[in-house]
Amino acid sequence: MKKHYIEATDKIYLLLDVRGTFTDPEVMDTLKHYGKQYFSGKSEKRAILGVTGVKKILLRAYSLVTGTNVASFDDEEQAKDYLAS
Repeated sequence: MKKHYIEATDKIYLLLDVRGTFTDPEVMDTLKHYGKQYFSGKSEKRAILGVTGVKKILLRAYSLVTGTNVASFDDEEQAKDYLAS
């Protein structure tokens, strides 16, 4: 796994664009790793573009259960507006 380091003293806002992508268990493990190690407690809000269907429902459930501010959008401008609000 490639090493990346993120230094942040203030809260950050994440916009993740997954439109047109596919994933596998290795990618999911990497995302979990970065989420826990680098973004946990730092991200104020998270917006994701391109999550559809059942995955969108699962994302909403995850957000409710974990108390994480994560929202799914189809439009980039709406996602940016959400993060800015």
